[in-house]
Amino acid sequence: MELDELKSAWAQYDKKLEENLKLNEELLRKMNLEKTKKELQHPLIGEIVNIIALSLIILFIGSNTIKYLHELRFSIPGFISVAIALFGLTTTIMKTNKLLNIDYYGSSIIALQKEIASVNKFILTQRRIEYFLIPILIIAMTPIAFKIINNVDLYTRLTLFITEIVLILGVSFPITLWVNKYLYDKKFQNAKRFLEDIERFEREETVNE
Repeated sequence: MELDELKSAWAQYDKKLEENLKLNEELLRKMNLEKTKKELQHPLIGEIVNIIALSLIILFIGSNTIKYLHELRFSIPGFISVAIALFGLTTTIMKTNKLLNIDYYGSSIIALQKEIASVNKFILTQRRIEYFLIPILIIAMTPIAFKIINNVDLYTRLTLFITEIVLILGVSFPITLWVNKYLYDKKFQNAKRFLEDIERFEREETVNE
């Protein structure tokens, strides 16, 4: 084979190799971006469920608190419950909005990583506040909920009141911790890993060039 033919063959080989590498990069990017988006759909669905649940609490407790407006031992905890639920609803809508507005395909990987990290940081900040407010919400809401549903005055049955609070907290906190671990933390970690795979591949391609 003559030298010119050899050079031409190598040039064609290099071109095909470069095209294959670019194709692999595009496929990896598309696949991992889809995986990232899919992972973060879980916390998004969780927030939508929270919006529905908090809205129902506000409507249920709020409407019945007005009925017991003249009985302060029920109306005051009722208003406290509504206020906490309204705060939770506001922050939940903010979290949902942030998750919905993540730009998966219109920005660089580094920009996307920063955006997702910012959303995760906001969720973690709100979580600390939620851990503080959940016991207050349960303590405030339980008396009026029992009065509405069972027509039972828990203030006259202190042992039952304490037992119910302990049981509800004993069930709700482990569930909350489990949901936060598997529906949020794990999903954000997976999304971070998928994006790091893309970033590492792109960095290696830049070094090879």
